[in-house]
Amino acid sequence: MAFRPHVIPSEAFTPRKVHYLTLADLPRQDICLTASSIFTLSNGELEVLAWNHSTTFFDGTSPTKVEVPPREGRDTFRAGQAKKVLHPSIVPPISSRTLARLQIDWIAHYIAHHPNLHEDDIVMYTDAWDVTIQSNMSSVGSVLHRLTNGRRGLLFNSEPCCGDSFGLPGPYGDYLRSTSFDVQLSPHEPTQRVPGPHICRQMLIKSSMYSEMGGPNWSLGSGGIVGDVKTFREFMLKVVHITNEQVARAVANPLVPLYEGDQISFQLAYPEINVIVDTRSEVFMVSSYLTTNGTVEHYDNVRGCDPDYFKDGVPSKLVWYGQQHVPMILHFPGGYKKLWASCADPMAEYLKPRSPGKHMWDVDRNIRVPIHSVCDYYA
Repeated sequence: MAFRPHVIPSEAFTPRKVHYLTLADLPRQDICLTASSIFTLSNGELEVLAWNHSTTFFDGTSPTKVEVPPREGRDTFRAGQAKKVLHPSIVPPISSRTLARLQIDWIAHYIAHHPNLHEDDIVMYTDAWDVTIQSNMSSVGSVLHRLTNGRRGLLFNSEPCCGDSFGLPGPYGDYLRSTSFDVQLSPHEPTQRVPGPHICRQMLIKSSMYSEMGGPNWSLGSGGIVGDVKTFREFMLKVVHITNEQVARAVANPLVPLYEGDQISFQLAYPEINVIVDTRSEVFMVSSYLTTNGTVEHYDNVRGCDPDYFKDGVPSKLVWYGQQHVPMILHFPGGYKKLWASCADPMAEYLKPRSPGKHMWDVDRNIRVPIHSVCDYYA
């Protein structure tokens, strides 16, 4: 039976328009499926930040750059993380010491300043590729509203652990394990200084306190977020503050690394925000070692999707101990990225002839981008 705990008190609100958002500095063709699915199934428009090596925000301003002293090993980033951490014009490995602020800035700047956002609007943020959006997401605001008991809040995708950083071999993992972090499980609890090796246990406790435990994954991930604009703004201010603190430590001490990726900053953000984790995978179904055979219809972790996946446009259900529902998004992170094409190809075949005029929106340049200009397949 799913356990539904209390939520952190916050304002009641009524969801308004949904904004479908992603960040994609590289013009990879994988984004075409994401944009096409949103356009066709949700009758929406994917808004893309940092598209095609953009170096300025939509209003002409740019991320803040900082000078970080060199340190051996500091600029060696894990595959898949560099694009989240560095300015898109910088390609690792790096020998110069000029780093832009994290690409967290792109999300934070959009949320804080874009004139098209109302504080009651819903932002649905997803990874640009390695996802299949298999159903209509126009009701995602109602899902959030139900899970927060009608209050403002944020819903993060769930993962099987609290990030692999704390278990990594090498200097970066050693640093995190040797460091303590401020953890506050609720606004009324005292802040505790928790050693790195114990941080995952604290994250599990926090998830169990504020999220409905009813699916294979439990820990806050950074590949998908749903939230009302007002709460999103408050949360990103805190994330930027946490990120700035680590940058300042790295500037002051050559032995201190920058955080790799954005997940640690998200996890350490202050607790007065109503943040819950999509442990039931109602919006985000993340492939992991916990999604055993039969967890998702027409899918397994070895072969990916079978030929009947998305046949006639029918999405796959999550089946979890007697519960069945359709996750809006299937996500294939890390070592599961290789399985994405097995699910993406049949979906693309279904979407291709439907809804002519498919496009996405380049937020920084304020222009429409036809899908066929990125992917000939959709011409």
